[in-house]
Amino acid sequence: MLEINKLILSVLLLFILVFSISEGQLFAQIIDQKADVDALIVRAEGLIYDVDSMEVLLHKSVELSKIAGYDLGLAKSYFLLGEMYYGLLDNKRSLDYLQSAKELFEVSRDGEYLMVLHKTMGNVLRNMGEHKTGMQQYKIALRYAEELEIKEEILKIKNNIGIVHQEQSHYEEAIRYFNEALAMNPSMKAKVTILGNIGLTKQKQGHFDSASYYYEFGLNLAEQVQDSASVYVIVDYLTSLYWEEGRAQEALPFCLDLVNYSLSQGNEIALVHPYNMLGLIYNQLKSYQLADDYYQKSLELARKYELSNEVFILANMAINQAAYGNYKLAYDNMFVHSQMKDTLYSLDKNKQLEEVLAKYESEKKEKEIAMLQSEQLMQKANLEKHELIRNVAIVGSVCMSIVLISFIFVYAQKLKTSQLLAQKNDEINQQVIKDILKENEIKTIKASLAGQERERVRMAKELHDGVAGSLAAVKLNLRHVEDSKGLGLDLIISAVGDIYEEVRSLSHNLTPFKVMSAPFVALIQDYVHEIADATGVDFQLVTSQELNLNDMPVQFKVDLYRIIQELVANVVKHASAKSAEVSLTKNDREINLIVEDDGRGFDRSQKNKGIGLENIKHRLETLKGTMHIDSSVGRGTIVNIDLTVPVVA
Repeated sequence: MLEINKLILSVLLLFILVFSISEGQLFAQIIDQKADVDALIVRAEGLIYDVDSMEVLLHKSVELSKIAGYDLGLAKSYFLLGEMYYGLLDNKRSLDYLQSAKELFEVSRDGEYLMVLHKTMGNVLRNMGEHKTGMQQYKIALRYAEELEIKEEILKIKNNIGIVHQEQSHYEEAIRYFNEALAMNPSMKAKVTILGNIGLTKQKQGHFDSASYYYEFGLNLAEQVQDSASVYVIVDYLTSLYWEEGRAQEALPFCLDLVNYSLSQGNEIALVHPYNMLGLIYNQLKSYQLADDYYQKSLELARKYELSNEVFILANMAINQAAYGNYKLAYDNMFVHSQMKDTLYSLDKNKQLEEVLAKYESEKKEKEIAMLQSEQLMQKANLEKHELIRNVAIVGSVCMSIVLISFIFVYAQKLKTSQLLAQKNDEINQQVIKDILKENEIKTIKASLAGQERERVRMAKELHDGVAGSLAAVKLNLRHVEDSKGLGLDLIISAVGDIYEEVRSLSHNLTPFKVMSAPFVALIQDYVHEIADATGVDFQLVTSQELNLNDMPVQFKVDLYRIIQELVANVVKHASAKSAEVSLTKNDREINLIVEDDGRGFDRSQKNKGIGLENIKHRLETLKGTMHIDSSVGRGTIVNIDLTVPVVA
């Protein structure tokens, strides 16, 4: 018996050795694949000026990340693709890749990646004209930057938020954010940029003296640090400001500086703008011949480099020639200007068609390359699979030998095995019981919610059909008594009418009939406005894709409506807020609800077990949704809820 046990032990050691070698090879292979992904990403980051090569490398890193199960590599690849398409102004594809990266980064909870990602999403949405949604992304990025205490990023994001407000003509808000960025003691170069943005905002407001002050302040700083590019931008701002004010004599030296800078850089294309600007300035000074000379220089360069602003230069020349009486030349140039406008429109359409065809051919080639790479990866995977099968076959043979040799040993171990099996069965049964209890708990929650809604409907019906009907009859009888006897029962009738309206309102609030019959978005809008009027809190509602929201299943809308009611009630009761925003948006995969207030906030480390919050959690369990609460004392509260788009039957 001892000899048999030694033999069994030897065979088991052999089996463990073979299995360990196979597992070690597989683990090493996965490590190598992750290293390949990281190397591809590093190479792609260094190819920002070679977009085609960068795109190929990133798509390859996506494929390898999926094969290796490397989520961080996949997230980084998606993010870089999103940034790349943002640089190419392909906003739709950029947003899709950034959204995919966001889902993966949220799992890893990497605050720094999430900060940069939300900032980039804000840039893309701003390009798309989605200023409100872009602003939300910037604010999320700002929260991450403040939590991580990354001063440089806080400054940049506040500057971006200021630019969004400027583009929406919210000039006071824009200046507030620019000033907050200035107060953070930025670098000289960043300070020049912010001062230029403040000056431009003041200019758009028509506050020319204030704009001039900020431009000159920025110019002095740019000259101190010898940043020629920033100097050029500020001088250009000053030139346009003085010309707009009609101060052509003051604009002239600045514009000549622009010309000299462009000449020193050997940049002929950059001369087109200052030459045209000199024409405008000399026209304002009534030096029409000098104006015509500079327009001609600008026109020659625009034609040489086939620039589209040729048409605007011709219009300026025509106006200038008409001013000094050369009406024939003015007419000729205006005629050419008119023809070029039509030609440019036609050329633009043809160019768009050519770009579409080129894009189609490019995508076709990319797909062929991707298919070839995919086939190569599949071949490699098949070879690895065959190798694994061979190893398994060897291990299987060893196992069969172990079974034959250990047959004698089995009987002695039978009792012990039975005990282990019984223990395992107990564990499985316990797990089954837990699963059943969990399922019953969900069913109980659903039944409880459904029972609440049925009870609401029953109470509403009783109030409407019973009490409300009786009050209406009493009111009618009192009216008859007044008409017949003239006893002046106006006060009693008015009081009964008020009670009737209160009962009717209570009935409508209890039943989900409004949710089933009224347009859903309009229902939410009315509710938010009612709460705002009743409480004085400035509630705002932001929605998107209203028709799709209205087409959601009835029970889903009822649950969503109750959640919004509960969150709004919490703002009114607990937040001490002056304003709040309810944002309800939807994309192809999920519905997002954000309720944000500027109230006193609360300490998230303190457990909150209010009934309202528990009701929301129960509803989210039935809807398979998630909730994230971001709050701290003195900073307000953001409740972010994500719901999977329900399947419409």
